[in-house]
Amino acid sequence: MKNKRIHIRITEEEHSEIKHYAYLSGKNISDYVLDLLREDMRRKKSLYITDDSKLKKLKPERKEIDVKVRFTKSGMKTLNERAKLLNVSVSEYVRRSTLQKKIFDFKFIRELTRELRKIGTNLNQLTYKANAGEITVVNLKETKDEIAGIYKELRNLFRKNLY
Repeated sequence: MKNKRIHIRITEEEHSEIKHYAYLSGKNISDYVLDLLREDMRRKKSLYITDDSKLKKLKPERKEIDVKVRFTKSGMKTLNERAKLLNVSVSEYVRRSTLQKKIFDFKFIRELTRELRKIGTNLNQLTYKANAGEITVVNLKETKDEIAGIYKELRNLFRKNLY
């Protein structure tokens, strides 16, 4: 399988940081970055991305150093998929994951938010009907179980990502 090459631009500070971590692990920069990316893809680690609107307001620091890394076709495909899923470029995904910044999968949160909205709408309808005298007894066990399930998913998500 032929290897592919990725080029990313990083700042002097990021380069120094990566170089330092690579040195501490006894690897060259390319191997260090590649190992981090492989580990990240293997664990399918969710990483936290900050609010992009705040990032756009800051003047971006110029990235002056190129780092070259080789990937297999399948590794490159996985990298592209993960970057696309997180709505960032491959270069940005590589930068964030190698600098050990957390990236977070918002798709999962959107699904949980949608479920919570549906539950909230149902509760509002029940409250309206109860206040109007249309119903007198409401069984909320199913709703309680759904909210508990969503809470459990969120708790597991944050436990995995906040350490």
